[in-house]
Parts: sequence; C-alpha cells; structure tokens
Amino acid sequence: MPLSRITIAICCLSLTLFSSGALSQKDVDRELYPNRSELEELKGNYRSCVMNKGAELVRVSDFDTAVKYAPKACKRHFLEIRRFFFGNPFQLEISNELLASVNEGIEIDLINYLIKVKMGK
Repeated sequence: MPLSRITIAICCLSLTLFSSGALSQKDVDRELYPNRSELEELKGNYRSCVMNKGAELVRVSDFDTAVKYAPKACKRHFLEIRRFFFGNPFQLEISNELLASVNEGIEIDLINYLIKVKMGK
C-alpha cells in the first residue's frame, strides 16, 4: 500500500512540474521508462540469438522451419524481455501487446535476414 502512495505522489509531482514547464518531455519519458537502455539491450540479445539460430537452421532445413523454430530456440531471451515488461508499471494488456510487437518485429527481421542468407549476400 505505501508503494502505491509513493507512486501516486511521484506522478502528481511529475504532472505538476510538467504542467508548470519545469519538467521536459524527456524527463517524463525517463521517469516512466527508467530502463529503456536495458530493454534495448534485451531486444538486441534476442534479435542476435534469433538471427544466428535462423541462419543455422536454414542451412539444414527449409525456410519455413527456420522461421518457425528460430524464435523458439531463443525462448530464454524472450522470457527476459517478458520479465522486463511485467516488472514495469504497465497494464497486463499493454505488456502483452508490447511483447507481441517485439516478437513480430524480430520475425520480420528474421525473414529479411534469411532471404539475404539464402541469396548469399
């Protein structure tokens, strides 16, 4: 219960400072998303794992199998991203949508990467 009062107090203070012009949008973003660099690092680790596993899989199987199983081979990295979102003050629905967005983006990157690998570039 005290944590929620602290959170409310911080939000009220932020809104007061922001409305008075003493707090910029960057400060608000930093307060709402304090670990943005951590998220970028987690996404980068997941992306590189998926790309590496996809390249390995496409050498020994077909394209569809590589796209399907490369993200599953990097499930540990995905779970770290999931833990990051659920550890932040996002609602459950928003966290799930953000996770789906990360997954879709990396799947698109994987498909483009595997096309380049198959073409020999």
